[in-house]
Amino acid sequence: MARKLSSATLEKNRQRVLQWKIDNPERYKEQGRRAYERNKEIQLARAKAKRESDPIAWKERHHWYTLKHRQGITKEEYQNLFAQQDGVCAICSKPYSRLLDVDHDHSTGKIRGLLCGPCNRGLGQFQDNIALLAAAIEYLTRSESPQTPLIEE
Repeated sequence: MARKLSSATLEKNRQRVLQWKIDNPERYKEQGRRAYERNKEIQLARAKAKRESDPIAWKERHHWYTLKHRQGITKEEYQNLFAQQDGVCAICSKPYSRLLDVDHDHSTGKIRGLLCGPCNRGLGQFQDNIALLAAAIEYLTRSESPQTPLIEE
């Protein structure tokens, strides 16, 4: 019969294991990889069942996980930024029922604000280049002016 460990012993063991994980990150990752490979089919089946049991909740969890790990913003930080922007796109000021995209400076990684999909993709198409955006504004302004026809008739 197995003896029951005291809560102090359990806590001491837990701390020891946590310290080992910190001291041996590569070995810890390798152990995780090997365990996943041994149980891959079970892991995949569990993940699929979880996804299919509540696809909306899974999609939301996946969204926050992706934001945290790709752009370094937590759900709380996103919600604060969303509230600061009154729930609208930082460029076009339109409210959207979907979650807004997190816009960031690609060279520094600094988060600039929340944008709707069309505005975020627009900035991306111009490669965040202020000179190109200014040229586009000039072009649009010029094409609106009745004095300078673009095509001779």
